[in-house]
Amino acid sequence: MAMFLSIFQTTFAQDFSVSMKEIELLEGKSVTLTASAVGAQKVYWIIKRGNTETVVAVDKYSYTLDAGRVVADTTRYGFVLQFKAFYANEVKIWDIPVTIKEDIPEPVFYLRAPASWNGLETIEVEPEISNLEAMQAKGAGELRYHWTVSGGDVIKKIEPGKLILKRSQNSGTITVNLALNNGGVDFAAKATIMVTDPQKDAWVDRVSGRIFFEPTIESLKQYETPEWYKDAKLGIYMHWGPQSIPGVDATWYARRMYQPGTNGYKYHVATYGHPSKFGYKDICKLFTASKFNQAQADRLVELYKKVGARYVVPVAVHHDNFDMWDSKYQPRWNSVVTSGKDVVGMWKKAADKHGLHLGVASHNARSYRWFQPSHGADSSGPMAGVPYDGQNPEYADLYGVKWNDSSFWYEQLSDVGPAEFEKNFEDRMKDLIDKYHPDLYYTDGGIPFHQVGLNILAHLYNESQEWNDGKLQAVATIKLDWTPNIAINNYEYGIPSTVQHYPWQTDKTMGVDWYWERDATSRYKSADWAIRTLLDAVSRNGNLLLNVPLTGDGELEPETVAMLTKMGQCLEIIGEAVFSTRGWVVADDGPGDIRFTRNKANTILYVTILGWPGPVVRIKTLNKYSFDLKNLKSVSLVGTLDKLIYRQNAEALEITLPAKAPYAGSAYSIKMTFSGIIPKLNLNIS
Repeated sequence: MAMFLSIFQTTFAQDFSVSMKEIELLEGKSVTLTASAVGAQKVYWIIKRGNTETVVAVDKYSYTLDAGRVVADTTRYGFVLQFKAFYANEVKIWDIPVTIKEDIPEPVFYLRAPASWNGLETIEVEPEISNLEAMQAKGAGELRYHWTVSGGDVIKKIEPGKLILKRSQNSGTITVNLALNNGGVDFAAKATIMVTDPQKDAWVDRVSGRIFFEPTIESLKQYETPEWYKDAKLGIYMHWGPQSIPGVDATWYARRMYQPGTNGYKYHVATYGHPSKFGYKDICKLFTASKFNQAQADRLVELYKKVGARYVVPVAVHHDNFDMWDSKYQPRWNSVVTSGKDVVGMWKKAADKHGLHLGVASHNARSYRWFQPSHGADSSGPMAGVPYDGQNPEYADLYGVKWNDSSFWYEQLSDVGPAEFEKNFEDRMKDLIDKYHPDLYYTDGGIPFHQVGLNILAHLYNESQEWNDGKLQAVATIKLDWTPNIAINNYEYGIPSTVQHYPWQTDKTMGVDWYWERDATSRYKSADWAIRTLLDAVSRNGNLLLNVPLTGDGELEPETVAMLTKMGQCLEIIGEAVFSTRGWVVADDGPGDIRFTRNKANTILYVTILGWPGPVVRIKTLNKYSFDLKNLKSVSLVGTLDKLIYRQNAEALEITLPAKAPYAGSAYSIKMTFSGIIPKLNLNIS
């Protein structure tokens, strides 16, 4: 079959021309256009659909239009590809009408399901597809199924081509919905089932109390955050892998080395050669972790414990698709292959030895979009048009293949990748979880690939109970599309403005980037910054995951060790105001340097001041109209035996401190102990 039905060639004045003036294209096919705009200062390729315009390429004189899939023929005038050139005194535009012809039939189906169900016996629901052979004959993509159940809570299992319903908790009518597509848009069908005799508490084992999680939002809402995590407050995050070797354009090196004009590209060409000859696959082979072994992992985890960390989270796989463990489903691109070292396994042994919880971080759900520049080529210069090594199909297990999503933003609510990549992602994450039994699983983004992400969460929670005698100890953190109760909400770099009901986490780096960057220690964050950041989180009922970059060979720089040591010295003194505490009614005393926390019994209020305030600290929130002190037993300075004098007036609670700071630190905590629970704060008094 021809790639496209017809292409009308045209030639114009040599200073402004486009190779085609009209396109008719079969769905699923593509065509490349070229243009000339001599003397133009800027050129754009733009897709116009109705009133919507999307810039798809900038400063490129060729563009490949991927037809994608359509439900019916696009109208001749509803889809236009525009080439626009900006000159010093004018703008030139050429519109190319595009028609995409439907060629692949969409699925025609209904759901085969029983009309009634007792809610106890296992039943199956599956689609009856009437045109399956016709779709396959036309080269339709793999069928994708998205099942949902509404109207009642059920335990379900999804298998290829079918939905298995195991139990229901409520009687009444449930509706099973299936969205099915073969590479195009979703087509939906539904079936209603009357549940007649449900089993109560079907998800909870009545003897052990263990919860059996199903990979659904409804089932995962049974999750409760384990106490260890709510008490922990501080974790250490470690970005380390092949991207640590160059030390330039750190966190995005594997992408930017394929983007001319970036620091990563310039450094790569100057140091290693052109990415058509020496690509990221070759950077991976340089990862030997020469200064990292089990003894080094033990030393670092011991340091993190002294700082006050209760959990450690190495990056198990970043956007670069390179696994830092003995990976069964990424067998060519992992740390054991290049260095002979199971890095995650070493962190696991060190964490167990020192009594810390192990976490693992996964960032590779969006590797397909992130690695797309590796499938390109220079657009100018001596190597113009020479394909980068990402175009070589021999390395598709690292780079993926050219993907039809050209949107700019790499971090979306829904990640991208073909079905086989989603399956590989699920297999790799379950392999990681099963091998190392992490207590924390960090996802860089929303729940990956919808159902696949839910499968992984359910697997983690169920397996955690297996490892811990029926007690759920696992924590999962997600961003972007957080739903209360199913996991922890993670704020990258940010924090919420108020005390939160649900535990949460912020991740920040003390380096200039997440991965190590060479010659940058003068710009590292200080211990004062780290203590302030931690207290900002804890006072709002959150945790801090503090990133410390390791160098390419696997060690911390002296400046990082010094910062962590100073941080730990402060926390050793004021730790009782931080660890195993909870947020109070308000986080702070308004703008300024005072943060509030309380003990879990709600009988001690901690007032922590960032920096030494001088002889008297004034706490406006605790003025006599807002806060009753009649059951206050004592006021003391944490880390000393000093009892402090205080007086309360209409403006503030004033506490007299020692004439000078009793120790050098980043913060100082005042302990207010009550004979009963902490009095209620009257928020209606200004």
